[in-house]
Order: sequence, then C-alpha cells, then structure tokens
Amino acid sequence: MFNVSDDNAAKYQKYLLRLMGKFERGMIQRIYPVLQSTYEEASKLVEHGQSDFSIVIEKHRQAMQKQLQKEYDNLLAYFGTFTFDQFKKAYQKEITVLETKGMEDIYWQNIKQWSQISVLYKSREISKTTNKLIQSLIRNGMRAGLSNAEIVNELMDKRKTFNKVRATRIVRTETHSAANKSIDEAVRSTGYVHDRVWRATLDDRVRGANPKDRFNHKIANGQKRDLNTPFDVSGDKLMFPGDPKGRAGNIVNCRCVTSYHTKRA
Repeated sequence: MFNVSDDNAAKYQKYLLRLMGKFERGMIQRIYPVLQSTYEEASKLVEHGQSDFSIVIEKHRQAMQKQLQKEYDNLLAYFGTFTFDQFKKAYQKEITVLETKGMEDIYWQNIKQWSQISVLYKSREISKTTNKLIQSLIRNGMRAGLSNAEIVNELMDKRKTFNKVRATRIVRTETHSAANKSIDEAVRSTGYVHDRVWRATLDDRVRGANPKDRFNHKIANGQKRDLNTPFDVSGDKLMFPGDPKGRAGNIVNCRCVTSYHTKRA
C-alpha cells in the first residue's frame, strides 16, 4: 500500500481485490433479497390491476438504504483499520499511540459523513433503476397483449436470474467504491503527505484492452497525483477508483486501486 514499487504493484492489487472479494460474497446474499422483494410486491399490485408502484419503490429505497449503510459501515471499519495497520508497519518508528488515535478520530469524523451521503444517493439511484426495469417489463407485456397474470409470471420469472446478476454488479461496484474511499480517507487522516498512483488490472478484461472500449483504464495505469488532485480517467475527474462522481462506464465493476508514496511527514 505504501511505497509499492511498480514490480510489486500487481501483487499488491491482487491482495487488495481478494480482501474486497471476501466482503462481496456475503453482501450479495444480503442485497439480493432486497431486490427480490420489490419484484414480489410489484407483482401483487399488477395481479390486482394496480399500476402505481410509488409506495413499493419508496419501501424498496428505504430497505436498500438501510442494508447498504450496514454494508458500508462494515467495509469502512475493516479497510480503515487495515490502512492504519499498514501505516503503522511502514512508519512505526515515527508515530506514537496518541498520534494514531488522533488519526483514527479524524478518519471516522470524515468518512461517516461521506458514507451517509453516498448511501442515500446510491439507494435512490438503485431504486430509480428498479422502478424503470419493472415498468418496462409491464409496458412490454401490455404491448404484447399479455394478461395481468401473464405479466406477473414474466416479472417473477425475470427476477430469478436478472436480480442475481444485478445484485452482483451492485455489490462489486459498492464494495470497490467504499473500500477505495476508506483507504484514501485513512491515508489523508495520517497528516503525512503522499502522492497516489492509479493501478489498473492489466489483463484482457481491463477497460482499454479492446480498441473499441469507450472507457480506458489501461492508459490511466501509472497516473501519479497528490492527495488533492483528481485522476484523469476517460474524461472523468476521479479522486479514487470507484469514485461515485464518475460515469457508470468508469466505475461499474472497476478493479483498479491506488498505492501511496510518501513525499514527507
């Protein structure tokens, strides 16, 4: 994490992604039912000839926000602690226990605010997408001349496979975003001045491996920035990989990370 050489960058990245992966497996199992329940409740309304899903969607948003906040809290606690442990190993001769406690207090003060704002925004966006998907299935069913019962069957059939794929995509994106933000905020909280380097996964799946790719993380690999300067990634200004300010093409299923290099204490 700190002062990682180019030769060891791939090894560091794989290790960090494995840590994220441990969270993803359990998180998918908890997010999936939230998506499922929305389709089930919407199906009940369709069955009775109703078309106003606003109450169902708002209930879905609240449930998603509650679950995402729990997941974020776990991720931020883990990766914050992880970063501070790595920091202490790198600079153990230079910091005291009291200084470390102060760094951790600053971290939690800042990261909690970011977490609450991000979770609220993400839960709204996820619910909007869920509403659009359900409405689209219903409209397509009506255009095809399906009965309410047949539309319900279509909804219940689609939810089985589609929501599993969607839950996986949501979880991978949110885990990646929260973990990278957690690490970045923890490094900032140390008060040590660092440069950051964008580390992409340089395999055949990296954005930019295909000349037709609209977004290119391969070319972003190796970009060096100070803590207050964003990375330039395919037209987006990103403070860290998975930064929610970026477009979906830059952050969904991203596998990039950052390493940190000491400038001065």
